[in-house]
This record gives sequence, structure tokens and C-alpha cells, in this order.
Amino acid sequence: MHKTDILTARGGRRAAPRRGFTLVEMIVSITLVLIMMLMFAQVFEIASKMNGAVRGLSRNDQRSRILSTLIRGDLEKRSFRHLVPFTNSETGYGRERRLDERQGYFYISENDPANDTDDVLQLTVRSVILRTNDDPTPYHGLTSASPIGTVGRNRQEMTNASNSAEVAYFLRNGVLYRRVVLLYNSIGGRSQPFDDSAGIELFDVNHPSPYLPANQSVFSSGPDGTWNTRDDRGNFWKDFDFSAHYTSTGAKLHNEQSLINGLRESTFPLGFPPHRFGHNHSTGYPREFATGPGPDNIPGTSDDGPYFIGRFTHEETSHFAFRYPQTSSANAQGPINNGNPMQGNALTVGTDGVVNQYRGGPRRAEDILMSNVHSFDIKVWDEQAFQFVDIGHAGTTGYYRFTNRTNPVYGPGGAANNRVFDTWHPAIPANNPPPFRPTYYLNVVSSQPVNHRRGTWARFEDTNGNGQLDPGEDFNNNGTLDAPSYSPGDVVFPENEPHGPLAFRCVAITGAGLSLNTPPLWPDSAGQRVRETEDLNNNGQPDPGEDRNGNNQLDSITWEAVDNWLPLKAIQITIRFRDPNSELIRQMTQVISLVN
Repeated sequence: MHKTDILTARGGRRAAPRRGFTLVEMIVSITLVLIMMLMFAQVFEIASKMNGAVRGLSRNDQRSRILSTLIRGDLEKRSFRHLVPFTNSETGYGRERRLDERQGYFYISENDPANDTDDVLQLTVRSVILRTNDDPTPYHGLTSASPIGTVGRNRQEMTNASNSAEVAYFLRNGVLYRRVVLLYNSIGGRSQPFDDSAGIELFDVNHPSPYLPANQSVFSSGPDGTWNTRDDRGNFWKDFDFSAHYTSTGAKLHNEQSLINGLRESTFPLGFPPHRFGHNHSTGYPREFATGPGPDNIPGTSDDGPYFIGRFTHEETSHFAFRYPQTSSANAQGPINNGNPMQGNALTVGTDGVVNQYRGGPRRAEDILMSNVHSFDIKVWDEQAFQFVDIGHAGTTGYYRFTNRTNPVYGPGGAANNRVFDTWHPAIPANNPPPFRPTYYLNVVSSQPVNHRRGTWARFEDTNGNGQLDPGEDFNNNGTLDAPSYSPGDVVFPENEPHGPLAFRCVAITGAGLSLNTPPLWPDSAGQRVRETEDLNNNGQPDPGEDRNGNNQLDSITWEAVDNWLPLKAIQITIRFRDPNSELIRQMTQVISLVN
């Protein structure tokens, strides 16, 4: 009997044959696996995006902190602390005009208020100002190139650094620039680098070996045999980061004395616009636009300028053809822009925003602060409008509205486009006032004489009370016997103090409110009062000679000193930029107080 038959006969059970997964089971299993893989992929993608977003946020936060710290640091180190622009007729009458807090300059250009990419901020800074920032780190740049680095008494006190500088911020083609030019401070205390052996300044074009491109043996022939290497010599702002301006006899460097804005303290004050970086040496106007033709280099086409360039970049000023301010700008074909890059003649701009005539300088990107920037907007605090506004805004109220400009000519554009705040210089003629200078006397007190007297305090001229114009009584030589009377609300300046730091408001009178024939002892600070009175002996009685107009009263005027100057107190800077990896946009807005 067969073995299997025996097992069956004994009541045993035959084992079923083994089998695999069915097709349906396989499809279900694969589907479940795919669903799980898809879920894991989605989770991984979400996690990756979140990680990218977090890293983008982190990068933006880091860039924002660096940017905020740097800009705030420069503004905290500004040399012009009390932001009241100078005016030619600002005599001060011997009063404190805070000249130690009004050094150098502070400049804002708004250009088109509807465009947040064409603002310029430029100012002078000193690292040793520690009022709100105790970091004394100096400003750095290239200063050690020949001839300065080889002459002992001409060397900088700090190699490639200075405690003072001009700083300019501007945005061009998505790149935010911070251009720094240093003030010259030699070990020997010299205002200009000087060659003792030849008895002439080193940068004078009449020097036996003048610092000029044609006189440099290695110019245009560096080790690589090409133009524009760092071995080329003779281009001032390639070899030096000094603040300087052009003269017909060579570059004139600026030092810390150039920050002083007195009338005789400095030979080349930076408060005077023609001496500044980015300004035309002959007119003082800033150069902020290239007039075209546009990127196609064809005049008269739709892409022609003006194109905003802000200031010339390191790439452009280090180009061998720039040469300014040591000598005229030129290339092998002759002068460029009539030799003066800062004047408004034609310059062409490429699609990348670089000025074509100066493209490819060896110091490219040294002044780049941040890339992928969408906007750079500066607003100022307008106390009258009670909000942050653009310089030259179109509002109906405000100190800095367009209709309040006192100098429409100064600026980078035409009269209809200039919107500039500039701290100016007292040596600039009275017919060329600062663009904006809000004061209590002009901007708060009514402009209608019928409401308030507006002028300088005037004397009562009939000193002997006889009603006759006697010798010595016509103080202002107008041929009449003046007897000025004042009413509460009238605002005047002391004699010889137009536009000074204090104005004086009449707050009370007795009798006719007649002035005296000698000025009162005007107070020195706001809020203090002084009283003019006919009661010369303070006995309360009209003694002989005291009642000048015969009204049987002791006339008097009480004056109260008010701050006439309305300084710029704060600015708001808004920068919008993009992280190129995550495509996240970040907007950074910082408000910086200018009252310190």
C-alpha cells in the first residue's frame, strides 16, 4: 500500500499545497507603499521648504541686522549734529550758534517722490563721536599707495584708515552701495601731502614728477600686460580713497579742518558743496543722473535717460579713464564728458546700470553693501505735518513741502525736480540760500504783517521827546523819526541778528507798547523774558523825561525768547530686499533720532 494511502486510511489529513500573493494583493500592497512614499515625499518637500524658508528668514534677518547696525552707526557718528542749515545772513549776534555741533554736512536727495529707488543719503562722519555709539573703530580705505606711503610726514596717522570720512548711500540696479572717502590726516599734521625736496605739493600737476597717468612708468602695463590692473598708476580714486576735489593744479585733499564751517577756519570746507564727493567742482550741483543715450547707445530712442546712478561706484572711479579729481577724465580718444565726470553731459549706461565709459575698473564691488535690493527710501520727520514725509512732498502742510523750497535751483535735476535737504555753508551768498531751512520766525509766525510784525527790533528815536529829528536820532538813516510800538504776538529779532537762533515774541504791553532807544539785554535761552519800560528808575512813577509820548503812562513791552531754529529731528529709512535662494522679501524700516 502506498504511503499516502496508509495515512488516509488511518484517518490522517492531506496537507494543502503552499501558494503566493494574488495579483490583487500585490496591487493593493504596491498602492499602499506608493501612497506612503508619496506622503513621505510630501512631508520631506514641506520640511525642505520650511527649512529653506527658515534659512531664508534667517539670512534676511542677518542681513537686516548688519544693514541696520551699519546705517545707524554712520548716523550716530554724523559730524553735523544739530541739523539747522546755515544761511549767509546768520550772524548770531555773538550768541551760541552751536558751531561745534554743525560741522561737515548732511545731505538728502529725494528726486522722484513716487520712486523709492532714487534716494541719496550723504554725510560726514567722525568715529570719535561717542555720544550714542561708543565704538571708536575708524573708517577704512586705500591710502598707502605711492607717493603718500613713501614720504614720512605725509603718511596717514592710521594706515589705510581715518577717524573722519564722507559716506554716501545710494541704490542702483538692485545693488545698495555705501561709498566711503576718507579725510586726510598726516603724521606731520599737513593739510596736503608735500614734497620737501622739491618744495611743492605731491599732487600738484607742476611737480617735477607729477602724479599723472602719462608720467607713470607702469601705467597700462601691469604684469599681465593689460589695462586696468591694480598695478596701473595715475588714477586718483583707484590708488586712494581720499576725500578730494578737482582744481586746475591737481587734487586738493580734505582733512578734519574741512569739517569746520566757520568763515575763515578752513580752506576747503566740506559744507561748501563744490568740495564734496559726487558734486561738480564748478557749480556745486550733485551728479545723480546719466543723461543717456540708453543701453542701445542710440540717441533719441525710447530707452534714453535720465538714468539714476546716485554716485559713481568704485568700479567706475577706478577705471583708467576716470582720472578725476587729479586731472581731467580722458581715454585714448580724448576727454570724456569735457573732462569733468560730475557735470551733466552725456554718459551712457548699460543694462546692468554701469556707466559704459568707466566700465571694468579693477575695484569693482568694493563698495557694495547689499544686492537684490528692491527699494531704498528716506523720509524726514515733518513736525508741522506730524508725520514722516518725502523731502519736497506735495502735501498742503509741512515744513518740507515742495512749495516751501527756498532754493529750487540747487540739486541734481531741474527746478521742478530738485527735492534736497542740505546743511549748506555760511559763506554761500545770501541770494543762494539752502533748499530748506524751516524756522519759527518764517514758518510758524503768520506771514501777514497785519497779524504780526515781522522784522528786526526797532528803536524809539526821539530820545529827547521834542518831536524833532535831531542829530544822532535817525538810527536807521531813513529820514524819519521812528517811534515803534508793539502788540502782543509780534515777533522780532534783535538788531543785526536776522535768522539767528532766538526770536522774541511780545507777550504783554502797557500803554502804547513803545520800544526804548537802546536795545534790551536780550536773553540767551528760550523761555526767558526781558522787559522794556519807560520807568528807568523803577519807582513806578512817570518822572520827567520818562513819558516820551505824553500819554501819562509808563509804556513797557515784555519779550519772551523762543527757539527760532527748527532742526531736522529724525529720519525714517525703509529698505526692501530679497533673499535669492528662498525668494522671500524682507522690508526693514528704522527710525533714527537726530536729536543728540
